[in-house]
Amino acid sequence: MQAELYEGGNKGRIKAMFRYAFYEFLMDIAKWLIMGLAIAALIEMVLPDDFFTMYIGNEFLSMGIVLLAAIPVYVCATGSVPIAAVFMMKGLSPGAALVFLMAGPATNTATMAVIGKAIDKRTLVVYLTTIIISAFFFGGITNLLPREWFVFALQNMAHDHTHHIFPEWVNTVSGIVLILLTLNVYLMKFFNKRNKTVIAEPNSGLQEIIKLGVTGMTCNHCKANVEKNLINLEGVDFVNADPQSDEVILKGGRIDLSKVKDAVESIGYGYKGELDK
Repeated sequence: MQAELYEGGNKGRIKAMFRYAFYEFLMDIAKWLIMGLAIAALIEMVLPDDFFTMYIGNEFLSMGIVLLAAIPVYVCATGSVPIAAVFMMKGLSPGAALVFLMAGPATNTATMAVIGKAIDKRTLVVYLTTIIISAFFFGGITNLLPREWFVFALQNMAHDHTHHIFPEWVNTVSGIVLILLTLNVYLMKFFNKRNKTVIAEPNSGLQEIIKLGVTGMTCNHCKANVEKNLINLEGVDFVNADPQSDEVILKGGRIDLSKVKDAVESIGYGYKGELDK
């Protein structure tokens, strides 16, 4: 009996692992991956080969330009990888590509505004200074490495059929599987949204259901972060955050929305107030 329970527990953990890997995690990155691939494809078509070597020959200058472009604009880590790879194909140094990969996901105007407002300006300056120094330091080290290490990978991306890490059929099958898994995520999201049950009205007259607008939630980690911080507030008995619709549903009694607003903004998300029921 104990062996059967142990086996069932393992099966449950394995099922949860596959659900997280091929649904929850993929749901978090699918949008950014598609956007990154689309932007990379556009850059590939628009920019000429060796663009960066022709117009920006200095490696430290190219790192500085990439840094200035990456700091104010948010680029998800998933979406930044294909963009950085295409930049390298256009002549950008590996160090400058690393600067883009480090600074893009770590900084944006919204994050800087929240840090400056919720904490203080000094912390914001320290945060940005640390990112800039680290990006330049590791970018410079990367540029010291043999370029052959990076050229081999770029040749595979450029469809050089004389250099392939994997057989062509492996690349094709992998691409098809990724497309099918991504389609499955969006189909499941669509049907789950249509079949989503409405929260029942509370039994107690002292309880209420409040629907709030909260922006900036992009993944299941954001969902968990918002729910964890709001459930600890006085009067809140239930929290359900939905990153897809930018909505948070609260259930409880005598909920202080000013404290909800402070809690949401303190962890870096935008509070839009109560929505129509």
